[in-house]
Parts: sequence; structure tokens; C-alpha cells
Amino acid sequence: MDEKNLNGTSSSIDSEEFIDLRDFYKLFLRNKNLFFIVTVFCTTISIISAYTTQKVWKGNLQIVLSKEETNFVSSSSVSNIISGLSGQGNTNSDVNTQVEILKSNYVLKPAFEFYKKNLPEKRNNIRFDKWSKKNLKVNLIKFTNVLDVSYEDTDKELIIQVLDKISNEYQSFSSKEKQRGLKNGIDFIESQIGTYKKRLEISRGQEDKFSRDYGIYLDLNSSSSSMLGNNNLNLNTTAALGNSGRVVPSGGSILTTNIESNERKLSSEINNLSDELKRIKGINIDKKSKVSSILPNNKIRFMDSFNYISEGISDIKILEKNIEFKETYYTNNDEQLRSLVELKVSKLKDFKNSMISYLEALSLQKKIEQKNNFREDSKILKYKELVRSSQRDESTLSGLEESLRSLKLEIKRNKDPWKIISDPTIEEFPIKPIKRLYAINGFLLGILISFIASLFYEKKRSLLYSEEKIKKILQIEKVCTISFSKLSSDLEKILLFFEGTLKMKNNDPLSIIYVGEEQKEFTKFIINGISNFYPKENILITDNFRNAFKNKNQIVVCFCGKNKIKTFEEFKTKIDLFNSKPSGLLIIREN
Repeated sequence: MDEKNLNGTSSSIDSEEFIDLRDFYKLFLRNKNLFFIVTVFCTTISIISAYTTQKVWKGNLQIVLSKEETNFVSSSSVSNIISGLSGQGNTNSDVNTQVEILKSNYVLKPAFEFYKKNLPEKRNNIRFDKWSKKNLKVNLIKFTNVLDVSYEDTDKELIIQVLDKISNEYQSFSSKEKQRGLKNGIDFIESQIGTYKKRLEISRGQEDKFSRDYGIYLDLNSSSSSMLGNNNLNLNTTAALGNSGRVVPSGGSILTTNIESNERKLSSEINNLSDELKRIKGINIDKKSKVSSILPNNKIRFMDSFNYISEGISDIKILEKNIEFKETYYTNNDEQLRSLVELKVSKLKDFKNSMISYLEALSLQKKIEQKNNFREDSKILKYKELVRSSQRDESTLSGLEESLRSLKLEIKRNKDPWKIISDPTIEEFPIKPIKRLYAINGFLLGILISFIASLFYEKKRSLLYSEEKIKKILQIEKVCTISFSKLSSDLEKILLFFEGTLKMKNNDPLSIIYVGEEQKEFTKFIINGISNFYPKENILITDNFRNAFKNKNQIVVCFCGKNKIKTFEEFKTKIDLFNSKPSGLLIIREN
């Protein structure tokens, strides 16, 4: 059995690295009378204070915001900005604005002045900021558009009058502020409409000029798939390359120019021609070959102006039908059939060579078209940039005009964004003082004061109660801890410590050394308790180190809370001077 088993712990962490709550519990047990007296005293004083403190009453006023606050129907960012300028933002934003309005000096100052006039002279020196923070609360009820205004004061009658004053000032302020915000929004929009009309005229002119100079315009067919489902198109017909009309997609669509569309088309055709040339060149013409195997795929369109290729295909197909007919009635050795087959093979070879020449010429033509179609990437990007700029200007102008119309309708409607839904009321019972809370606070304060006083008291006495600190000071490796209140039951633990941990024999002499004064009661217990196992004549109780270390085993005995730290440090000094460590350490706890 080792020290870990005897002390009932498997932790190897230094006790200085964490707080052991058992120390606080032991501190409480040692000073329980002090804790009881101080806690009862503080709790009693708090309860008395609760009954003598002046009562505080609370009044409430509720305001609900209307959901029909705006006529704006545009989803554009411009409309959202303008709605903010005019004070017609979304519901959540407007609710927060109304909360701040109710907290503003403009609304609360008149109510505060009215409040001061009704106060006694000795109390009318109160400051506005202190009064508004302490007495008044404006909160938004969760998940609703209801503003809750609460006011606290010791004068029950004055509460209703102050809330009425706040309500009247808020209603007056809201109407004026809304009208002013709408007019400011209208003035701003009208100034911006003139600006954006000029910008749109300039951006459109730049786009059209660049399109004519470089032959670049938007390809509607290529952009159509991107514009499906988009009803907000910017129709802008311009004269570009043969005065062909064009449709410019909105800013959310993918812009594709005629140059890019032609480039993709020509690249695809050149690749198809190259694949077909490779395939046709690899065809081996024999008796079983068909003209259909030489024909290109459907992706290649013929431009047979002189019907040369078509006539050649027709001749070979007629020849193939004649051969099929004769094969039905004649054998393969028939001279006429053999002549027709040889003629077909010859024509197929000629047709293959003609087709190769035709495809090579067509491929060269497409490459020339691709070269002529080429435009620098910077030109295409510049044109797209001009198109997007024109779209943005037109979209912004459209949004401004729509917002102007909405604001003019809103200013005529002139509906307040709020409604008083309850008259000022006072709660039935006072909100302060809360007697239960006073009692709890007094109790907690008593515990805290008792704890601090106990710490100072024990620090002044300088007695050592911590087993870990005793071990750290004495630095004796083998330790056994027992309880003074359970000595009889811990006797077996002591014997196990002697025989197991210290490896003591029955006839080994034993020295017991006390830290501090000898405890007669414990000496009597230990001698009587172990006398059945160790002869009394082999047990030496001494405070003389020289005599103690003459025996084979030395047990240091110390009591928690009986000796000062200085006593333990002096004892450790003696051990160091003697240059010999005791066999074991026996620590006796209080309980």
C-alpha cells in the first residue's frame, strides 16, 4: 500500500494549481459561530431596511406601429435608400427609430420640466440625464411592433401626468418629423433625377459610338437564355452595322456580343470540318463501300452552287441501285456486274478526293472568316462596360422616378406610423422595495463578510490547517492522514501504514516525534492501540532528534490547526540540520 492509496487520491497535480472547495467547507466549520452571528445580523438589517424604504410605483404606456407605413413598391436599392431619407424604412427599422425618438431630449425635456415643477424645492435639483436613465424605460416588446413606455417614481399621482406629457410630445414630434422627412426625400430625388438624365444621355451616346466604330453589338439570340424570366429589359434600338436593331438585356443578364457569338460558332465549325477531314481521309474504298459513308455529318452545311457534289452523289447512288439489282439475278463473275462494281469504286475514289478538297477549301474559308471576325479582348470588355454603365444609369433613373411618385403619394396620405393602444396606467402593487430580494442580499452579504473575517482571523493566528501545505513544508515522502474524531476506526489504517508502507516488523524499535507540543491524549491512544502489535518498550516518545534517530523507524506526528507555520518551518530546519529524513509522517485532521 502506498501513499496514494492511504490518502484516497490519485491526482498528481500540485495542490497549488487548483482551488479545493473542501478548504472553504472546513473554514466554515471552524468558524460556524461567526458565520451564524454575522449572517443573521446582516439579514435582519436588510429586512428592516426593506420595510422602511420608500415605495416606488410603476406606470405604463403602450404604442403600436402601423404595418401600412409606406407606399413604396420598388425593390430597387435606390428606393430603399430614399425610403431611409424620408423616414419610411421597413417596419423593424422604423420601430427602432421610434424607440430613439421617445428617448430623445425633444420629447422628454418638456416632460422633465413638468416633473421638476411638481417636486418639492429640496428635490428639484435633479439632472435630466439621471432622471431619464433611472426613471424612464422605452423597450420594444419581443416579436411585436409594440413600444412599451414605463415610468417609475415614488409619487403615484405624478406618474400618470408625466406619461400623458410624454405621449402628447411624442405625437406632435412624430407628425412634424414625418412631413419634414418626406419633403427632404422629394427634394433629394428631384435633384438626382436631373443628374441621372444627363448621365444616361452621355452613357448611351458613348455606347452607340463605340458600337459603330468597332462593329460590336449585343447578340440577342446568344443572350436570350440568360434573359428568360426577366421582364425588366432595357430596350434600346440603335443603328449599328447595317442599321440592325438590337435588344440590350438588363444588368442581371449575361452580355454576349456578336464577335463572341461568331467566334464560338466559327470555332465549332472549324473543329467539325477538321474531324470530318480526318475521318474521310481514313476511309478505305473497296467493292462494299457506300457513298453514304463518305458524306460529312449533318453539322456541316453544303454550299454547292454548281450542283457538282450533288450530281456526283446522285450518280453514285444510281450506280449502287443498279449493282444491287444485278446482284439479285447474276453471279459475281458476271462481266457486266464486275464492270459496274469497278466503275462504282472508281467514282467513290474520285468523290472521296473531291469531298476532301471541298472540306479543305471550306475549312480555309472559315479560318479566314475567323480572322476577319477577330477583335481585341479589351475592345469587347470596353463595349460591355459601356453597356452596363448605360443600364445602371437607366435603372437608377427608373428607380428615382418611381420613388418620387411613391413619396408624393405618401405625403398626401399623411398617416402617422403609430397608434396609442393604452392609456397611462399604474401597476396595482409597488415594484420596490422587493423584500425577498433584500433578505437574500442581506444573507449573501453576511456570508461574504463572515468569510472575509474568518480568513483574516485565521491568517492572524497563523495556524496551519492544510494537509497539503504540511506535506510541502516537511517534505516527508510517506504520509498517512487520519481523523482525530475517528481515531478508533483509523487504528487499522495506522497499522497498515506501519506494516505496509514503512515495512516495519513487530520487534522494530519505533520513535514518535511531535511537531510542537506533545498531545498526551493521542500518545495514550497510540501506545494502547498498537501495544498488541508492537511492545511498549520498543516505542519512544521524544522531542530529541539524536535519540529518535537511534531507532530504526521514526514517525513524525502533527495536528492540523494546532501549530503555527513557523513551528513547522523550525521543525523542517532541524530535519535538514540532522541530515536524515524520518521514516513517515502521520497527519491528524480535526474531523
